[in-house]
Amino acid sequence: QLVTAYYQTLAAAVNSGDFSTVVAFFTPDAGIDSELVAGGASGTAGILAFFKKLPKMSGFSVEVSNVVEADTYVDADWRFRAAPASLRGYLDGHDGFTIRDGLISQLSQAVDRQAAAEAFLPSPTAPLPRGTPVERTKVRIENFKFAPQVIKVPVGARVTWTNADADSHTVTTDDKTIDSGVIEQEVSVTLSFPAAGEYPYYCTIHPGMRGKIVVGP
Repeated sequence: QLVTAYYQTLAAAVNSGDFSTVVAFFTPDAGIDSELVAGGASGTAGILAFFKKLPKMSGFSVEVSNVVEADTYVDADWRFRAAPASLRGYLDGHDGFTIRDGLISQLSQAVDRQAAAEAFLPSPTAPLPRGTPVERTKVRIENFKFAPQVIKVPVGARVTWTNADADSHTVTTDDKTIDSGVIEQEVSVTLSFPAAGEYPYYCTIHPGMRGKIVVGP
C-alpha cells in the first residue's frame, strides 16, 4: 500500500512541480541511489533536491507491476510514460525499497543510463548558435558538434544529418515539434521543413549541442 501510494503521489508531484508530498514518504535520514540523477541523495533536503532534478515532464504517469514484498524489502518494476514533448515513448526501471516504521528508509533505483538519456527530452542548455547561415542540406555530427551549425534551405527542403560520433545523438527542435529520435553511429536521418521560419534545434542526449536551420526563399 505504501509503495502504491508513493507512485501515485510521485506522478501527481511531477505533473504539479510540488514534490513536498513525495518527501513525506521518506524517513528523515532516508537515502536514494538512482541512475536517473547522478549522485543520489540523502536526508529530507537532499531527497527534495533529487526529485527537483528530474527532467521536466508533463502528462506523466507511472505503471507499476511485479511488486514483491519480503520482510522490510519491497521490489517494484515500473514504466514511466509522459506526453511526447517530455519523453520518447516510455522508460522502464526497477526500484528496491527498504521500509522502516511505515516509511521508506532507502530507495535503490536501477535504470539504464543510456536508455534514460535517450528517452527524456530535457531543454537545451547552451545559447543559440550565431553566424551567417550556410546554404547546405547535409549536416555532419562529429566531436559533439553539428557542422555546419547554422544552415539555410528553401521551403520544403529535406535536411540530412549523419552521426560520425561513437555516441548517439538526436536532432530535436527547441519546441520539440520535430524530433529525429536517437541517431546511432554512422546512421543518417532526414527531416523535412515545409514552412518558412527559423528552427533552432539541439541534441536531447547532450543538450549543450546546438544548431539552427533558416528556412526561406
